[in-house]
Amino acid sequence: MFFLYGEKELEINLRNRVFNVIRVLEYEAGARELSGKDYEYAMWIFRNQGTILPSKVLTEGKTVKVIEGPLLDEIGKIIRLDKHKKKAWVEIDFCGQSRIISLSVECLTEV
Repeated sequence: MFFLYGEKELEINLRNRVFNVIRVLEYEAGARELSGKDYEYAMWIFRNQGTILPSKVLTEGKTVKVIEGPLLDEIGKIIRLDKHKKKAWVEIDFCGQSRIISLSVECLTEV
């Protein structure tokens, strides 16, 4: 799959001039310009120069750093992980005492 990006509308007969095109995306009423979530996804790919890297997988026992929220920059160890609910229970040291905090995995990064 590939997307063409341009400042002007592309020619309708472009499909005939490009080798191995199976079909051209077309919305209802013949619109060919991406919109909504499709546009957002295509622009995300464009901003990343077409490279989609694999996600880092968090697992129990890994050391993580909080990258968002009131615990920003705190470091801890994942004690328990619920991948379906995207929650992690992280052991963090507060003033010499170990505490287990429930956090969203989206605010954590592997150290």
